[in-house]
Amino acid sequence: MIDKIKSEISKKYKLSEKKWLFISIFGNNWKLLLSNWVISSNKSLEKAIETLWLWIFIKEEKNIKAIVVDIVVDSFQETDPVKLAQLDMQKYWIFLSNLEKTKSWVLLPNTTWIADAKHSLYILKQKYPELNWNVLIRAFTTDRFII
Repeated sequence: MIDKIKSEISKKYKLSEKKWLFISIFGNNWKLLLSNWVISSNKSLEKAIETLWLWIFIKEEKNIKAIVVDIVVDSFQETDPVKLAQLDMQKYWIFLSNLEKTKSWVLLPNTTWIADAKHSLYILKQKYPELNWNVLIRAFTTDRFII
């Protein structure tokens, strides 16, 4: 399976490129089994895929029906709350990383029950009341591969 992922990605990207990477694996009826990411510019795509696969996803290999790989194409830090609230949530992911703890969150784009970025941040605050908003916020778009 790992070779299939690398083969699909290598059709568009060099595996030696250093990119952020998100992988989600799904079972029957698109039930999410696991999802994880490598947010690091010091790992090649190949190393990031291998790391996620061998440490996290291999245990679910027999149950996998589909794999979704998102490679970050465009990323920027956003500190202006007005601009953040205006982001197109049909297009952008939002990544929040707590600067005081080693906790992070990802808000996915194109989620039917999220109206806008302001609404998604409100939902995040409701879900994680301990979030003190001393966070780094990045917005990004991805290139999606469904395997």
